[in-house]
Amino acid sequence: MNKWIESRIKELTEQKRDELTEYFEDYMWHDAFGESKIDELSLYYNEQYIPSKIETLENNDWNEIFVKALYEINSKYPFDNFWSHTDEIEKDYPKYINDIMGFFDSIQNKYNEDLNQAHDNALEGYVAYHLEQEAERIQEQAEEEYDELEGDEMD
Repeated sequence: MNKWIESRIKELTEQKRDELTEYFEDYMWHDAFGESKIDELSLYYNEQYIPSKIETLENNDWNEIFVKALYEINSKYPFDNFWSHTDEIEKDYPKYINDIMGFFDSIQNKYNEDLNQAHDNALEGYVAYHLEQEAERIQEQAEEEYDELEGDEMD
């Protein structure tokens, strides 16, 4: 394959990658995938991640009342709904509210990182799959453009 065609294929592929990335970036979190990924990650945080973090505090001899409060809060207010219940939490645990908020704020930061990573991985997968589907068409387009250039030079 000649260098002009190879270069044009790369150029067309990058254009298509940008188009697909923009399309899926807008589309992804508004479909069932986005909702199911959020639900899946929230469930993991509620059932595994947060309890393991609380257990670590417990094993490191943190204040027993604070640790118990974290367990109660995690079971009473699912993580994805925690922030809408801060008034009730403050009323129930006024002495520990700053520590509780700090704990869940750090959890929220990690959750956001994980959610963004899942989004980026899914986006890359969607784009790669669709680029693969377009590869033959892109090559044909580059070859047709080259043939047209060659034909114009002959005229």
